Amino acid sequence: MSIINSELTHTTQTNDGHQQATIPDFLASSLKFQEFIDDTTLNYEHKSKLIDDFFANHELYTEEQLVDIFSTIGSEISWEVDLISQFQYRMKQDVISKKPNILCGIADKLSNDQMRKFVIFYLGNVIWNNEFPPEFYTLKKCHSETFDLLVEIFYKKFLSDSKNKALKYIVNDPDGETNLRTRPSSKSSDIIHIIPNKQSVIVLWSEEDWFFVKSDNQLGYIYSKNLSRENHKPNFTSYKQLHNQWHGTYYYSNYEMGNDGVGYGAEYTINIDNNCNIDIIGFQVDKSFSCYIKKGNNNTLNIYDKNNKKFGVLRKADDKYYLKIYYYDREEKEVSVDFTQK
Repeated sequence: MSIINSELTHTTQTNDGHQQATIPDFLASSLKFQEFIDDTTLNYEHKSKLIDDFFANHELYTEEQLVDIFSTIGSEISWEVDLISQFQYRMKQDVISKKPNILCGIADKLSNDQMRKFVIFYLGNVIWNNEFPPEFYTLKKCHSETFDLLVEIFYKKFLSDSKNKALKYIVNDPDGETNLRTRPSSKSSDIIHIIPNKQSVIVLWSEEDWFFVKSDNQLGYIYSKNLSRENHKPNFTSYKQLHNQWHGTYYYSNYEMGNDGVGYGAEYTINIDNNCNIDIIGFQVDKSFSCYIKKGNNNTLNIYDKNNKKFGVLRKADDKYYLKIYYYDREEKEVSVDFTQK
């Protein structure tokens, strides 16, 4: 592949007398950009200089041209090597941080699936592991307007999933404040900021028991149990007023004896006390937590945890009490299991 023409910034004169650059050949499509990255006839330093030269002259390109380049490469190129990292970083630092409206043009141009791929490219590997690139954090901290727009366009429109339908959460830590961390870790060295109770944060995505959030102009991780859904404060009092027969231990078993004389399966119990505290033994993992309820009809109670995530439904039928609980399997499909009160 020859990319000699890409070493020069070619310009033409528009009808109004302004100079407009011609898109370099190596940025004309995602295929040509990938070929440029893989080209073994050029050394790394030369390729890096070509990328730097493009961004040094980005003012010569129209907004439409930049939207075309960024949307095409961002939605079709995977995060793999340093040169792609260099392009991605300078795209954010040199251009989009100064011209946030380009994000709107990209959102209008791409389909939902393409937009998801662009978001992954834009944010880099921070979504998928515990790495937290300093340049990403610094960029977003310094350019909060750009990040606010990113949240508004990308997350609310394209990435809000069944786990995080509402982005706004409120700090609700038993200690009165919670820690914002650089990574999902309990190490004190990872603390970057302390956030007081009742302060709102925007949850961007979840990683197991941690939420990655935006708080003012800072980004980081907060332990999920220290956040509550805004405007959905738990109310435990109504549960105490219910008939005592709703309380107690609920049981589930799929335990069977095999032909070889060995037992297979498991038995699980869930205990609900009169303060709506739940103890689970054997189901997924042993754990305890406080919950609250929303009454359905006279025969059903909906149970939620403090993050307003539905845990299950208590149901009365034929003078018996049942508990159906919900969880997500490894394929993120909702599964339910029925428990019977002992």
